[in-house]
Amino acid sequence: MATNREKWFECRLPKKAPQYVHVRKKNEITELLLKIHKRMETLQKAYELSSMRGENFQITAKKLWEMGCFDRMSAEDIAEFCIRFEMDADYERIEWPNAISLVDTMFLTTPEWEAIRCCGIGGSDAAVVLGVSPYRGKRAVYHDKVLTPLYEKDNGAKQYIFSYGHSVEQLVIDTFCERTGAEQIPETRMFASTENSFITANIDAIVKMPDGRLAVFEAKTTSPYNQDMWENGGIPVQYVPQIRQYMNVLDDPRINEAYIGCIFGNTPDQYRCSHLLRDIDKEKSQVEQIKEFWEYYVLENDEPELSGNVEHDKEIVEAAIDSTNLNDNPVELPVDLKEQVERYLQLDDQRKGFDKQAKSCKEAQELIQLKIIELLGSSTKGIMKYDDLTSIDVSYKPVCREVVDKDMLKLAYPEIAQKVISINSDSRRFSLKAKRVKVK
Repeated sequence: MATNREKWFECRLPKKAPQYVHVRKKNEITELLLKIHKRMETLQKAYELSSMRGENFQITAKKLWEMGCFDRMSAEDIAEFCIRFEMDADYERIEWPNAISLVDTMFLTTPEWEAIRCCGIGGSDAAVVLGVSPYRGKRAVYHDKVLTPLYEKDNGAKQYIFSYGHSVEQLVIDTFCERTGAEQIPETRMFASTENSFITANIDAIVKMPDGRLAVFEAKTTSPYNQDMWENGGIPVQYVPQIRQYMNVLDDPRINEAYIGCIFGNTPDQYRCSHLLRDIDKEKSQVEQIKEFWEYYVLENDEPELSGNVEHDKEIVEAAIDSTNLNDNPVELPVDLKEQVERYLQLDDQRKGFDKQAKSCKEAQELIQLKIIELLGSSTKGIMKYDDLTSIDVSYKPVCREVVDKDMLKLAYPEIAQKVISINSDSRRFSLKAKRVKVK
């Protein structure tokens, strides 16, 4: 158990926005950081006044935090509440002398937690920086750290996935502990590496195995369609850098392994857990790549090149465009695009050739299809013995769908039509054509 009361609620976050943060966000981030510092100072003072065991004070203060009135209370009021309603924690906090404790995230709001991530490269960023994430590219992480305002567009779907994963996190940890006999040691602090303070870690849990071993534990949720990636002890490639980073940041001889558990359904069978031993050489290689990204791109405010992944790049490029200020003023494009434009036109010709072949194939298929439909008559099914091992099943069932006649709706119920029919302008159509220049 930690005995140094001076450091229970230490806050080593910066007190002003880092120099690389976008100018339009600097004041906001500075105000937020100062607010967090003040809160931690109040917590520390209340803890000292209470003379309570640190773990007991922490979980009792958490209940007060959840009531939503924390920042309006003095240290004396918080101490009085915690003494009066003291709860008994069934764990002892572990101290990590080789890591920097930045802040206890238990006492941060979600927007605050998301904002302070600009102060370093977190575990979930590591796979992106290393180029093994199927979800994002390096440019997206760069803008996360610089906090470019145009990239703050709301994405409700992604936020829902994040919130769902966070809410199921404890179930994943509990399942692991029940099946292995391990004990969870709660860990809610954000840590940074002592050697590279921009490399951070938000660990889901520390687990103590029945034989006394300590390990990092990471909790995940996913779709049943991704189940195969977890079979036979496998770990999806994008999660390996994350748990390596956590072990590297703690850099403690007591931590030589990590477990990662995943739930991909709602039954006990839809749970998998994998194990990873610490590998110092691979950690060093990973740290060097992250360091290069941080120093070359973030600190220098130099936007990374596009990743080459269309899905990643399209999202980040379109996010940078102010769609509320579109206009028809032509932009003079640089001449050095000529080679790429020629390649685009060549690819367009190739695609048109493929489209003609596809159309021809489709027409040939439809001719055969018509012969079979004629043989089916009024039946919706057909069967043919293909060979001794194979039979062919044919289905030709009606497909019903409801349709709305918008013209009729506008005529019969114009007011309702105006309310329910909207024009979607969220996307734009790209066109590139060669045309002859008029010679005067």
